[in-house]
Amino acid sequence: MAQKVLITLLDDMTGQPGDDIETETFAVNGQAYEIDLSAKSRQAFLSALDEYVQNARKVVVKAAGRRGAGSVAAGMRESRAQAELGKIRQWAGRNGIKVAQRGRISPQVFKAYDEACGRDLVKPEPAPAPEPEPAKPVRRRAPAKKAAAAKAPPTPAFTD
Repeated sequence: MAQKVLITLLDDMTGQPGDDIETETFAVNGQAYEIDLSAKSRQAFLSALDEYVQNARKVVVKAAGRRGAGSVAAGMRESRAQAELGKIRQWAGRNGIKVAQRGRISPQVFKAYDEACGRDLVKPEPAPAPEPEPAKPVRRRAPAKKAAAAKAPPTPAFTD
């Protein structure tokens, strides 16, 4: 028996379905969030943040290694979130770009998607390297002195 599953995306702000709904990922106070927004709601969201974004510093978030998830960066890795990859594949299909349903998506497709969505593609300048702390002097211990008793002659026994 065959099944057909339909997923309807709703704008999280209005509750309305739409063909233009996309997931927006952002972080506040060390916590990553995602919200599904229509083009109109997304524009309102970005407009509300515009003044803050204009005055903020861009941060490059490095992907966490295998050993740990890290900080907020875990949700905001250089690689795209799994949910966003599905949306990129859908967008590519609607725009005549061939993308496999599984596996890697080429950087050209990511770039085209970002341009179509109006995302900022300017790479942030690398942060200056922190100045090294001055070296602390190494405290060395004086060689251990052998016990004075080892050098002194044995104490004579007293006899009466």
